[in-house]
Amino acid sequence: MPVPCGNCKLCGKYGAKLPMVVATNEIVTSQGYQIKLKQTLNCKNYGIYMLQCKKCLTDDEKNIGTYIGQTTTKFSQRFSGHRQNWLAQFNNSSKIEQDDKYALFKHFKIKHQKLPATLEEAYNLVFLEQPNPENLNHREDYWKHKVTANINITRMTTANIH
Repeated sequence: MPVPCGNCKLCGKYGAKLPMVVATNEIVTSQGYQIKLKQTLNCKNYGIYMLQCKKCLTDDEKNIGTYIGQTTTKFSQRFSGHRQNWLAQFNNSSKIEQDDKYALFKHFKIKHQKLPATLEEAYNLVFLEQPNPENLNHREDYWKHKVTANINITRMTTANIH
């Protein structure tokens, strides 16, 4: 189960407008399937994570904007990069870059038009798992398939997903 550490920007500290981390032991996919989470992770772990669009969730959309990512650094550290990418696009939103690092911004701009100033206002975050580092690509692809990630621009790279 994801557990917020309570001491980082993901958890609502250090100038964050809202906490992003959702403490839950199961997730619901964009198609409504429930998946139990098996590990207890926090902001200091690394691994596979999921972002879900708060606006899609609030509007009770049938197809919830979902992004799956991976990191070998701490989750809290990885999200500094996501925040910088969001702000870069927010400050220059006339041209949307076609790169996975701008996929979260692109989803919000195209689907919802009204952009929140921060990533924390736009997405909920769930830590999914911490696999062995050599399995990160495979496990990211597994989760993209399992939850039918629909925001990622870069598609799956592994051939066999079980």
